[in-house]
Amino acid sequence: MKKSMVLVACLLALSFGANAAEAISLSINDGYYVGSAVPGIPSDPAFEVAFINQLIGMVPDSEATVVIDPPPSGGASKSTDFYRSANTFWFVTPVLFADKDESVVDTYSAGTNIYNYVVGKYGNEAGAGGQVSHVWFSSTGFSGDIVIPATGLSHISVFNSFKKDVPDGGVTLMLLGGALVGLGALRRKFRA
Repeated sequence: MKKSMVLVACLLALSFGANAAEAISLSINDGYYVGSAVPGIPSDPAFEVAFINQLIGMVPDSEATVVIDPPPSGGASKSTDFYRSANTFWFVTPVLFADKDESVVDTYSAGTNIYNYVVGKYGNEAGAGGQVSHVWFSSTGFSGDIVIPATGLSHISVFNSFKKDVPDGGVTLMLLGGALVGLGALRRKFRA
């Protein structure tokens, strides 16, 4: 009886722990930093996906000038300079747009949702020389509050490598735990 109570307590702790989301601060050239696109315009989701795909296809610590042609959303072709960080990753694809926050604050609140890629677009004025898009990546995903440098920030976009409309919330872990408890009970019953 005592062992089963401990097991139930552990399962409850694990299920509540699955919902905890931590805040993370990202910065240029940290361990999550993939690289940048200059100029980072236009900044619609289709171009940002193209920026991410270009950066994840590059060799670490390299540069490239690429014309994204045809543009994903129409309009004139533009050449973009890409700068890939020296960080090495096991990238996950495909890259799928999830959300965009144009409130121009340095924090994106993801809650319990999980996003693999974060794009920070800097420089609000069209034609400005300082326009750049920075990209960060985590194979396990970012959740909770995602904080990026604020100076000159235009917007934050987040991307997944999978389609996930509803967060799990720990249900899978509870089902797995219940199945293991059931298997243990069956084993005990047939052993006796």
